[in-house]
Amino acid sequence: KLLKIVENIYLILIKLEMNGHPDYQLREENYEIHDRTGEIDTILSDLRKDHRIREDRLKRIVKTRTENLELIYRALETAYKMWIKNLERYRQDNRLLNLFSNRQIMILIILLTTSTTQNQIKCHFLEKFSL
Repeated sequence: KLLKIVENIYLILIKLEMNGHPDYQLREENYEIHDRTGEIDTILSDLRKDHRIREDRLKRIVKTRTENLELIYRALETAYKMWIKNLERYRQDNRLLNLFSNRQIMILIILLTTSTTQNQIKCHFLEKFSL
């Protein structure tokens, strides 16, 4: 379950970046899922000696860590939903945004504009587009 939540966090961060959220462009996030305090290591060592003593404590620690990551995921998911909702509203209010949201139109704009960086943008775009 913990790894599934980590995957969901990764996927929602990708969605936020791909949908143009300004706070999530080229953003690098680090979430600690390891045993920072050494508590889990101690519990596992004690668990080898007596299986009943620390099993409940281990479950609580893992559950707490999982719940913390779930909260992070829910916050990111809320940010994504709000961004999409606001983006749709802005597109309705400003028709030019609707035009720029059209992939084919954007391809034409990129190809037809003269680049100040000696066509590097066009070349990079065409390389990515042809893959």
